Amino acid sequence: MAVDKLVDSVQLDADLTSVADAIRAKTGGAADLQFPADFVSEIQAIPSGGGGTHNLPSGYTEYEYIEATGTQYINTGYIPVATTEVHATIERTAVQNFYASDWGVTPTPKALTAGGYWSWGSATDKSSQAYSPDIPFGPLTVRVNRNGVYDLFGNLAVNFGTVTWTSGQLPIFLFARNNNGNVDRKSKLKIYYWAAYENGSKIVEFIPAMRNSDNVLGFYETVNGVFFTNAGDGAFTGGAF
Repeated sequence: MAVDKLVDSVQLDADLTSVADAIRAKTGGAADLQFPADFVSEIQAIPSGGGGTHNLPSGYTEYEYIEATGTQYINTGYIPVATTEVHATIERTAVQNFYASDWGVTPTPKALTAGGYWSWGSATDKSSQAYSPDIPFGPLTVRVNRNGVYDLFGNLAVNFGTVTWTSGQLPIFLFARNNNGNVDRKSKLKIYYWAAYENGSKIVEFIPAMRNSDNVLGFYETVNGVFFTNAGDGAFTGGAF
């Protein structure tokens, strides 16, 4: 069972309890309802909501999201390879500038979108449909690899077609594009979660967080235990749980 990180198991438990109570009231049964063992184990694996789900180390407070207003960005330090797959939950917050990039890097020949850029994002004025898919306002969970963009349910929403993939030379930026070492195409965006996988193995995972010692917002990268802060201008805002 694939479970999105934004599922709140506290609410889910309450909903399941309500269903069970309704069934007992209808049937007059007093015994506990029995669920299959595999269902129980997968439900128990869903992190509880309401206070962060990733058990960050002492000194950091997990946030629901980090928001950029068009001047901030993150240098992930992660250089994509041909098999890279990104898992992300994002939310567009405003009409974007032309070719705004939710994340990206160039040059990387024939990667995540047409035109040879390892990135994904678009203007909400429909002007860049040929470059990459337009996305709606509201939180959106996607999985993106060399084949295209998949939705939360595993459906191929956007097909990139037949492309030749190579490994990258430069790291991916979040909220912007790394253009030969220079930042451009900054976006107005909330990022709730961002991770990169290679051949099914998680390589980096960026969790919105605050560093408690100075109240600076950024992302805690859980695989390598590194806190990433804004590399651009201004300051991030964020949503606390």
